[in-house]
Amino acid sequence: MQADEDERQLRDSHLLIDDAALNAYVRHVLCRTVGEERCHAVRLYVLRVPAMNATTSASGAISVWSGLLLRVRDEAELGAVLGHEFAHFEQRHMLALQHRRLGASDLAAWTALFAGRAAPLVRLIATANTYSFSRAQESEADPLGLRFVAAAGYDPRRVAEVWARQMDEADARAAGRKQRSRRYDGAHLLDTHPTDLERMTALHAAAAALPAGGVTEAAAYAAALRPWRAAFLADQIKLNDFGGTDYLLG
Repeated sequence: MQADEDERQLRDSHLLIDDAALNAYVRHVLCRTVGEERCHAVRLYVLRVPAMNATTSASGAISVWSGLLLRVRDEAELGAVLGHEFAHFEQRHMLALQHRRLGASDLAAWTALFAGRAAPLVRLIATANTYSFSRAQESEADPLGLRFVAAAGYDPRRVAEVWARQMDEADARAAGRKQRSRRYDGAHLLDTHPTDLERMTALHAAAAALPAGGVTEAAAYAAALRPWRAAFLADQIKLNDFGGTDYLLG
């Protein structure tokens, strides 16, 4: 099964962060978000990859990339992303997509982006992009992930903040490269995903309909990330993404 092979590559990757404390903390947030019983169905892999991403597989492997850990600000936000990925797994979205593969043009773009460490990273990113969820599947996973966050006692309003800052960073990156912002571009007919703005707007409205309150656990998150933050920032700086890096440092 391809998903099993993908997980083997994750498990054997030299990008795997072998830090028991960090791995235990990320799993703690996952289990708090989706519940102890549910979280035993998945395996978690924390990878040192300087891009904001997390992935899931049909076999129950969830990867969390260091670029994501650098960008989220508290447990509520990390739980939002992990809950979203778990929602894809629980809804069996991957099973419908196992034979789809990354296009050569996308792979070439990532190769250029990660030129310094291209070979291993390209293999990992090719695996991560093997499956492209549909707009309908993303629209299912977003509200389910939000409900996980709220049920865990986290502040559900933080979920939309992840997307808001992702758009702000994209704007800063575009400005640094003297490109126009695509924040307000609508989805095209053949787009597979909702736009970030669509997702943020929908999540903000859904969170507003939930009871107010919830915790963020920002201090606990900062403490857990502290031993790695400088290294993750150094990885980001090596990308030569001046606008995006300035935004993160600001």
